[in-house]
Amino acid sequence: MSTQPKTILTPEQYLEIERKAQTKSEYHGGEMFAMSGASRKHNVLGGSLIGLLYPQLRSKPCELCPSHVDALLNPTFLAEILSPSTAPSTEAYDRGRKFEHYRAVESLQEYLLVAQERMHADLFTRQGDGSWLLRSYSRGEDAIELASIDCRLILGELYEELAPTGAAP
Repeated sequence: MSTQPKTILTPEQYLEIERKAQTKSEYHGGEMFAMSGASRKHNVLGGSLIGLLYPQLRSKPCELCPSHVDALLNPTFLAEILSPSTAPSTEAYDRGRKFEHYRAVESLQEYLLVAQERMHADLFTRQGDGSWLLRSYSRGEDAIELASIDCRLILGELYEELAPTGAAP
């Protein structure tokens, strides 16, 4: 049995590759991981999230970055559109290891996870003692208060483009 040694990349090597790549990837601990293509629902939810946040952020001293090429420095709010239930390992990674890495980012105050397969979002908020509080939202009228960026999302508006005549996706 032959074993191939893992190729460990420096952050600089990763960024050089990522800047030239046609597809997105993630970097952690010297390894580069390919990201799968986004589904229609993923793209619609991402577009809706940007569309709802943009007018609220226009006059504020921050940037709305739907997909960044390099590294994002000092984020206060991050959102992920979760993969469908057919890819549970990706959702587990977003909720587990990825969130573990995000929690180490001192500037991060809120982390929003948006489900594709049903109307549902989980908001993790950093508390004063460094712990994280989870709030879950599943009703169309639920208001998600994003204190870190002084914005508000109505869950039903986020899913509006996916729902036939106002029904949940």
